[in-house]
Amino acid sequence: MQLGCAMRASGDFRVVVGAGELVRLDCDAPVRVLCEQGALWITSSAAAEDICLSAGQQAQGCQGVVLLEGEGVLRVSLLDAPAPQACSRPTGLVDCAT
Repeated sequence: MQLGCAMRASGDFRVVVGAGELVRLDCDAPVRVLCEQGALWITSSAAAEDICLSAGQQAQGCQGVVLLEGEGVLRVSLLDAPAPQACSRPTGLVDCAT
């Protein structure tokens, strides 16, 4: 596994994660993450559990150090309103073990 990039989250942007890459985001404020394509595994220092997202799924309130792994495109945007301290789990989770 190789580190794809490390960046500080600000504004609204897309992150492309290639196979075998690990991308680190430093999120000072809560963000919404939307998986636009592919499947991504998200680990947030503010969450008790990892989250797996597939295309069309999103998680809100991710904050702190956020690690992205898998293969796909993720849109990251700052939340306007205060959010929970931990990422909320989306419905219809993808089983990362399969």
